[in-house]
Amino acid sequence: MSMERLDRILSQAGFCSRKDALRYARKGLIKVNGLVVRRSDEKIDEDSRIEIDGVLLEPHRNMVCMMNKPKGFVTSTADDRNRTVMELLPESMLRQGVVPVGRLDKDT
Repeated sequence: MSMERLDRILSQAGFCSRKDALRYARKGLIKVNGLVVRRSDEKIDEDSRIEIDGVLLEPHRNMVCMMNKPKGFVTSTADDRNRTVMELLPESMLRQGVVPVGRLDKDT
């Protein structure tokens, strides 16, 4: 049994920011195992059933996402001179800690 802060679980799942988790909790919109939780910093079991405004948060699973990289982008998390593939991803994926695998130059 691994305990983690509720706001961190929601943030890492890409559901919302920690600040938004605080707002949802204060409004009574979060249920953990059927009970309303009003503190987003409360530690809960990571295997708990979490609902936000009636929507079940699906358990985090490892995911592989494949992309056909367009020309002009580099396969990197950061680059001072070139645009990176990270700029093409939605914010929700970035919050989950997605990282590029493989390496192509910007012209291929």
